[in-house]
Amino acid sequence: MNALQSIISKVATRAPLTHEEPATALDTMVSVQAPSSQMGGLLMAMRVRGETVEEVVGAGYAMRSTNGASECATRSR
Repeated sequence: MNALQSIISKVATRAPLTHEEPATALDTMVSVQAPSSQMGGLLMAMRVRGETVEEVVGAGYAMRSTNGASECATRSR
C-alpha cells in the first residue's frame, strides 16, 4: 500500500489527518505519481467527511513549498 492509499484509508474511517499527511498527499498528486481515481477518491472523501483546519494548513504549506499555488493559478486562467 502506498502513502496515498494509506491516507485514503485513514480518511475513510473519518479519522483526522496529521499536518504532514495532506502535504504528502498533495506532493504525490502534484508530481503525478498517483492515478486520478486515487486523487479524486481522497478529495471526495475529505469533502464528505469535512476538512479540518490542520489538513487545510498542511495542504497550503505543501502548495507553497512545491510552487503548486502558482501552477494552479496559471491553470485557472
